[in-house]
Amino acid sequence: MPHYRFTKTGPLFDLPINMPKPGPYYVSLLDARELDSFPAPFALYFSTDHHHGDGGIWLYLCDGDPSDPKAWSSYDEAMAAGRFDHLPHKPEKNPILQEHTQGDGHTETPYANLVKGKVLLSYHKNNLCHGQATLLALSEDGVNFERLHGEEDSVILRHADETNVPHPHTGYFRWAPNPFPELKAAYIGYSLYEGAMDFKSAMWVSPDAREWTLHHIFDAIEGRNVPDPDTIFVWHGITPESIRPLSNGNFAVLGSVSTRAAGSMERIVELYEAEMAPDGVSLIGTAEKVLPVGTTDQPDSEEIDTASLVELNGVLHGVYIGTSDHAMSNTVMGITGTFEP
Repeated sequence: MPHYRFTKTGPLFDLPINMPKPGPYYVSLLDARELDSFPAPFALYFSTDHHHGDGGIWLYLCDGDPSDPKAWSSYDEAMAAGRFDHLPHKPEKNPILQEHTQGDGHTETPYANLVKGKVLLSYHKNNLCHGQATLLALSEDGVNFERLHGEEDSVILRHADETNVPHPHTGYFRWAPNPFPELKAAYIGYSLYEGAMDFKSAMWVSPDAREWTLHHIFDAIEGRNVPDPDTIFVWHGITPESIRPLSNGNFAVLGSVSTRAAGSMERIVELYEAEMAPDGVSLIGTAEKVLPVGTTDQPDSEEIDTASLVELNGVLHGVYIGTSDHAMSNTVMGITGTFEP
């Protein structure tokens, strides 16, 4: 039986103003309670979905329970209410971040953590490093982001052989403080490593969340510790803040399990719990489903993906992207739950 137990709470807000369909894609829920300049306890970053123009990263604020739709407001609403008047310089509206220095389009797949009082936000770009690559931006206030070190090259994840593979791609990076005692690193993360049907995933390690080193490459076949042989455990779909120790010395981890698909191919994606060894790269036993897709009339009838978690008053609160209507409609949805080690 899984150690994580979740209950769906439904959609959290409507399609954001000026965001092209299918809508929000790839959510990252940040605990901003220790970020003094941010006017809400929680921040949510998410992007467009494979947008062929500029793409962009949106910001929403949560005042209270992240599973309560009434607690959410957009950056635009917060601006109109004067909640960012204390900042002399700030984006005029959502999207708050669009990358124009490196690569084309696809300022997408954000993931944020608070590190030494600063928000570090990773994201990926298209037509960069012979494919797609992950970059890093920094912020003192959670709103104004500057590229890593202010340098022209802010790429932090590079494919080791990017000129000789058909789809070098280090996007979809999800990272957090290192929970694994066997790894000598302060931070760990998982990303895509090669795209299309022959995709791979990768694990990265870092001493400071700024400089990252490739630690392990996963072939898709390594993710078959699942009940259905037609599906795979997607390593770059791991929720890194979900990695928690178990009494047997291993770790529980939440991650996406998907039918094997790429691009516009139909797929089913659901949230599973797997048991992982202390090395951070080995799955043990068979993963178990903790959050199934909804019925055909629900906004998560096709995919439950990119779950992101925070803890509030001893209760886990999470957000994920629900997909329906033949992948033409994405919705930010909420969950609450517990963890029993």
